[in-house]
Amino acid sequence: MRAASSALLTVALGALAAVPQAAAYQVNVQPAESRKLSAFIPKSTLPIPADGRLRILLADVPQQEAWIVAVVPGSTEQIQVAMAAIAFTETHGLAGVESVPESQVETGPGYLRLRGVSSLPGRLVIFVRAPARLRLTVEADGVPQVSVPISDGIAIRRGSVLEQKPKNFAQALALLHEHKDTDEPKRLRTGQYAMPISLLRRHLTRLVVPEFTGQEQESATIVLTIGQDGTVSSIQRLSGNEAFLSAVEGTVREWRFRPFLVGGTPVVAVAPVTFIYKDGRVISALTDHE
Repeated sequence: MRAASSALLTVALGALAAVPQAAAYQVNVQPAESRKLSAFIPKSTLPIPADGRLRILLADVPQQEAWIVAVVPGSTEQIQVAMAAIAFTETHGLAGVESVPESQVETGPGYLRLRGVSSLPGRLVIFVRAPARLRLTVEADGVPQVSVPISDGIAIRRGSVLEQKPKNFAQALALLHEHKDTDEPKRLRTGQYAMPISLLRRHLTRLVVPEFTGQEQESATIVLTIGQDGTVSSIQRLSGNEAFLSAVEGTVREWRFRPFLVGGTPVVAVAPVTFIYKDGRVISALTDHE
């Protein structure tokens, strides 16, 4: 893997350094900036796996820091990987780009293993082009985050599947920049707030683990809307197998939470939750932290 110079990148990406905080479901990186960024990011290739699975395995992942894995379908019969550690400042956006040390990376047919994510000098971005027929599995410290077909592309940020599907490394970087590492709720509209998973855990009072039986590993992502009384008022399906989604949805409606308060007033909470079925059990960021 070819090394990249942080100083050279910072100079070459002067325009990108001023990229503003991206709004939800919007990527604000210009094509020229994308080409500049892509030119300096180290790239490597992986052989196509015989079992049709692409595995990205992350170890020593920081609990309170965002990371991005984005995979798009490619036209060639190979897997192309670009990854870097991205440093931001609160006021000036992009501050530097560092290559990931080769000593922390292990690769083989259809898999990439990265150790010591918490020791990287910035937030991790992995961008992959791979045949659409492959199935993607991402694990963080041994816990499955997602297992889905690549199909027309997918992006995962800190274990949650995103609606956005970045087409290049720069767009994946912009999705990382829009994420705030905070335990504070984010206002969506009057009386409704996006809640981080950490607050959902602290407010959860009744947890029922979904039951499911299948032959293969499955992944499903839903968006919960929790009313002011702490009950699940609605569920939006984002991705997943129909049977697995039905099992998850039927169980999650039984969950109960302490009311979420903002300024002392109960509010409606909204949050995405991803569920994984593996080795005969269902886990998620909530069910795995009882």
